Amino acid sequence: MKIFFWFTLLFPILAVPRSYSAQRPPSESVDKPMQEALRVMKLNREQKDKMRAIRQNFQERMKNLKAELDRSRDELDRLLDTGADDEELKKTFNQLQTTRRRLEAERFHKVLAIRSVLNEEQKMTFQSKRKEIPRTTESNEKAAEFRSE
Repeated sequence: MKIFFWFTLLFPILAVPRSYSAQRPPSESVDKPMQEALRVMKLNREQKDKMRAIRQNFQERMKNLKAELDRSRDELDRLLDTGADDEELKKTFNQLQTTRRRLEAERFHKVLAIRSVLNEEQKMTFQSKRKEIPRTTESNEKAAEFRSE
């Protein structure tokens, strides 16, 4: 019963291969729809410079968090393969979830940083364009990347 529980809980996390994120350059990331939304807003030179700095700043942090997430998944895989005890599995799974939350927080802070550069009209355009972007979980993003390659 415990094995079934862990399998159903962890399968969505472990089923998606992890090598996709390393294969795509940052400029071709899943963030492309967001970049397109920003393009149609007719940013001035100062705003473009600030957006470039925001993207570079968050890109590095996101890259590091994604690498940490991959390491956590690998560790969880290793523990499952070696028959580790439930407590060790729970601890590693909690670390994985914490990293996921940090990744989501970074995405949210990026949106706030972008909004801070925009005027009111651009914020409204940005928000409407954001609503057009399909919401995806990280697993769905990676699966979409896999299908497109």
